[in-house]
Amino acid sequence: GVEARKAGEPVIVLEAGGGARLETWQPIFNDIAKIAPVIAYDRLGLGESAADPKTPTLTRNVETLHDVLHAIAPPPYLLVGHSLGGVIIRGFAHQFPKEVVGMAYLDVPDFEATREERASVLSGESRERALQPPVMPEIPADTPAKLRPVYEQLLIEIRDDFPSARRWRQPPEIPVAVVVTARADRLRGDGGAMVRLQIKHQMEWTLASPNSLFTIAGHSGHGVHHDDPALVVAMIRHVHDRSRK
Repeated sequence: GVEARKAGEPVIVLEAGGGARLETWQPIFNDIAKIAPVIAYDRLGLGESAADPKTPTLTRNVETLHDVLHAIAPPPYLLVGHSLGGVIIRGFAHQFPKEVVGMAYLDVPDFEATREERASVLSGESRERALQPPVMPEIPADTPAKLRPVYEQLLIEIRDDFPSARRWRQPPEIPVAVVVTARADRLRGDGGAMVRLQIKHQMEWTLASPNSLFTIAGHSGHGVHHDDPALVVAMIRHVHDRSRK
């Protein structure tokens, strides 16, 4: 719908999670396109896109998204990010706040939590483990060459507690919608403490913004746009209807 866009109408931008292709948005794409013009894409190294000629850092992801959007449609943008995509849209909004009129975060990792903060809500051996550098998984040997740098950089971000993202700030005075998934399997063991910490941090994103929405989805797994497409569409519609025109 970009070609039929009205002057000043926000474009909805869908930023997928780590390793996910644009097809991840199929359950909601058509319904989102009924709300406003919508753009989804494969980040460099993913899907049909070529390898990134530079190191695919989060800052690089933000700059590339900015270039892609300006090649397709000028601002304003309503940003939607799932998982790692939510971290990327936070960086975009931090760097280009005047171009963003609303944000929807779909089960974004708790990139604001430090190692010490996670340890503080645990006890015993769990607390000691939380204070140590995390053990990163091996990247599968059959990972495509263009995708390997993407995974390598993601593991560095996780290992180092997302150092760049924790400095990024959300623009004030824009509507925001946040969903944290809390299905029973996420709450087992130390998971419940981590989910509560995520809720504590991410609820602030909505409390700091007018006309915002915070949802805990106890029925959904991490892929909330697959498990409950209607909920995600309603969240995006909520932000769109309250965004600056």
